[in-house]
This record gives sequence, structure tokens and C-alpha cells, in this order.
Amino acid sequence: MKYEVSIIFTLYNKECEIEEAVKQIHAYLRLQKMTHEFILCNDGSSDSTLYKCEQMKHLYEHLKVLSYKNNIGRGYAVRLATKQSMGNNIFYFDSDIVKTTPLKYITHAIESLKDFDLLIADRFNKENFFKRKFHRKIISNIQRVLQKIIFPEILDINDTEAGFKGGKSKVFKELVALTNENRWGLDLELILLAKKHKYSICQLPIQWNEKHEDYTSSVKFFRDIFLQCVLLVKLRFK
Repeated sequence: MKYEVSIIFTLYNKECEIEEAVKQIHAYLRLQKMTHEFILCNDGSSDSTLYKCEQMKHLYEHLKVLSYKNNIGRGYAVRLATKQSMGNNIFYFDSDIVKTTPLKYITHAIESLKDFDLLIADRFNKENFFKRKFHRKIISNIQRVLQKIIFPEILDINDTEAGFKGGKSKVFKELVALTNENRWGLDLELILLAKKHKYSICQLPIQWNEKHEDYTSSVKFFRDIFLQCVLLVKLRFK
């Protein structure tokens, strides 16, 4: 069966977020009369994320659960889930999207893909509301400067790292299959591949507020700056 949209969530210890995310997005897309499926990929969680996902299979007809024992990373999880997707359009979101971003942007994203091949969210558009944790803002700014220096071909891209991306099924599957990054490097690698293959990219301005009370992050300042530098150099030479 084909759906209008496939929604992918890659999950590592997200037991407190995933139920509400699926519930709200399902209700919203039903209201929009859009056929849809969810693909939940448990990326080696050590909490009850997998149990919560399995329970939701009884509540939502078009919901798949993928899981494996060890934490490998978002890139690997997106590749695995994309192979299972049946939507005309495919998106992957952060599991706290219903707390950070109004769901109307999902509709805007789907509409945009009528004219573009790939869609990436743009949180840095000055016209939109954007609140970010201070340490993540610093890391993000450093990353963005380094990206512009190392990859001049993406000077026109404002936001490479937002957990809100998607594309037309054929294009998205092709690009994701070409990626090699297992963790957060997938986001940048996907954009670089789209540029290389001359696919059209829509940058969708969105509202984003990660300062909600339940926000959690595995970010560590110096470690993540170092890892970002390693990633950028590796991708440049590749």
C-alpha cells in the first residue's frame, strides 16, 4: 500500500516523548485527510522505548517498529527505516518535534515537495521564532562557520543539522542509500549528495523552540566540537 507520507522517528532512550509525538502527528494528518505511516526505529535504547513502540502497534494500524540491540546512530537508523518506507514523501523528525515546532509545517513541507526534490528545515530564518539552549547555540555557530569554509558548495544552505528533513520517495531513497555516516553526519552528507547530483532543495523556514521543560540532549561541548571537526574533514576528503 502506498501512503502520501512516511514519518520516520529514530529513537535512542526516548520513552518519554515518542507516544505523544505519534499521537499528535497522527491526529493532525488525519485531520488533513492525508494517508500516512509511522516507522519507529529503536536505535539500541536502554530504557523502555522499545516497549512503548511495541504497545503503539496495537493503537495505530500503519505503524512499523524496527529495533536492534546496540546504539549505532541516527544515520544508520534512517537508512534502515527508509528501506521500509512506502510513502510518496518521506520525512524524519526529532522525537520532540511536537514540543519544538507547530505541526502546520508538516503540511507546508509536503506542499513544498510538489516543486522540489529534497526539503530541509531552516531554523535560522530571521522571520521565525527560534529559541535554543546556549551551549547548543555555540556549537551550532562554530559548526556553521566551519561548514561554510570547508564546503563552499553549500554557502546557500542556512541550516544543515535540523532534525526535520524529507524528500520525494524516489530521490530520498536514492540519496539515503548513498550515505555512509551512521550518526549525526547523515544530515550534512545528505545535503552534499543532493548538491552533487543536482537535486533541487527547498529550505523551509520553521519555528523552533528547544527550550521546553522536557528537553534533553547528549551534547558535550568540547567533545562535540572536536567530533564536528573530524566529521567535516572526513566528508571533505570523501
